[in-house]
Amino acid sequence: MVFGKGGWAGSNATLKVTSTHPAHAGTASFSEFVDGWTIGGGVEYAAWNSVIIGLEYDYVSLSLNSGGSCPLCDAGITIDSSPAVVTGTATISAVMLRASYLFAPED
Repeated sequence: MVFGKGGWAGSNATLKVTSTHPAHAGTASFSEFVDGWTIGGGVEYAAWNSVIIGLEYDYVSLSLNSGGSCPLCDAGITIDSSPAVVTGTATISAVMLRASYLFAPED
């Protein structure tokens, strides 16, 4: 069987900033839940009556946009923009090889 899939993705992301500037030395971190999307596909093969093997690929893109507030500024780390904005994208590519066993139903 060949299949494809796609949809919404989400994850908890942490931004960690370390400043070595003499006037603003320090480290701060900020965590938030971020949204994104995913797409993937794969193949499955029934090797025996009760065993299925499969190969799957997944691509995930998460949007790391935080604007309007500066939680890192509260920790004494300044960002030279007004208002403070952090933008970026995290991408993940994953390949999975798996084997599944189908238990026979009891009569």
